Amino acid sequence: MFGTNKKLPEITAIEVQRDAMNRLASSEQALRSQHTAALHAKNAIAITPAPKTEQVAAMRRLVDELAARFTAEHGFSLTRRLSGSLEMQPDGTYREIHPEIAGWSPRGFNDELRFNEICGLIPEPVKAGLEQIIRSHPAAANELSSTKRLAAMAEAEIYIRQIEDTHARFVDEAGALTPPIVIAHLQPVRARREQEAVIRQREERARELRAPLEQAVNSRPRQPSSLINGPSTSFPEGRPEKL
Repeated sequence: MFGTNKKLPEITAIEVQRDAMNRLASSEQALRSQHTAALHAKNAIAITPAPKTEQVAAMRRLVDELAARFTAEHGFSLTRRLSGSLEMQPDGTYREIHPEIAGWSPRGFNDELRFNEICGLIPEPVKAGLEQIIRSHPAAANELSSTKRLAAMAEAEIYIRQIEDTHARFVDEAGALTPPIVIAHLQPVRARREQEAVIRQREERARELRAPLEQAVNSRPRQPSSLINGPSTSFPEGRPEKL
């Protein structure tokens, strides 16, 4: 008499709602996974090595900068030692101090030299050795010049922001349903909205503090313009004749 395969309307509605919830959760998770993958790709761009020619050029420029700084800081002490001097004796005569270099060090006697000081002393051999290390190291699968790296990073940030905006609209629309479906925003979206809320609160507080002052200024009786600008110097019948 009663069909065993017929489902009650309430059960059908529940299944439809459950199916919609599953699709909603699947779409949200897909956006979240897409966002995570985009962040990983952005981080990979940030550390992608430059081509070896650009690395060598940067190395040579930096070594030259260290050498120039070394010369500016320690050149005087070296030339002073190599110039010799005359030392006055108690009897008024002078003893010649011969040029010397033994024991000279940028930071004192018998100190070990640091890398930047070695660059200052022998910049060309340092550059040759570093270039050999750079060129002997295996090349990366993906290389980006500094210019291309910045452009790729900008594109990645635009793409990530698009995903975040799409996810934010998705979450907002889900929260506006009846009954509302609560889904957490992505962390960057939460941070931006919290910052925006703080800024709005500060602006509102500033307006509240300014309101009494503005009201007091506006309620003051206005003085005649003659008192503000001083007595008039105009002559209605023209300039007075000289006496």
